[in-house]
Amino acid sequence: MEIGGDTTITTLLTQKQKLLTEAISETKEKLKSLDDQAAESNAALVKIGEAGETLESVDDSISGVVTKLLGVTTAVVALGTAAVTTTADFETAMSKVKSLISSSSTDLEGYMLSFNFNKNKKIGLKKLVLGDRILIEAVI
Repeated sequence: MEIGGDTTITTLLTQKQKLLTEAISETKEKLKSLDDQAAESNAALVKIGEAGETLESVDDSISGVVTKLLGVTTAVVALGTAAVTTTADFETAMSKVKSLISSSSTDLEGYMLSFNFNKNKKIGLKKLVLGDRILIEAVI
């Protein structure tokens, strides 16, 4: 067998080289496709990460609003409780004032009432004479 004279071997080698070149080309295309898919996946993951950060920020904002609303709700409940308590205390105090003014009458006509919500005053009665008028201070 001569190297230059055998066309069968040369033809086989040429065919093998052509098949290997095609296989290499196909492999390069597949690798390029995989690289493109990897880049798309990375971009999608970045967007998912950004969306996650946005959702976390929204969650933090909502949590802050809920916390503030709970504080406001607590204050409103406390204010309502104070209003009910103050009303009850006022009614009790008025009953005591009426009984102090006149045990036989519940009419307060001719009397001046003044309200002072100073908790530092001493509880009790004080009678002050101002000219021809008498001022009775009842601290309840």
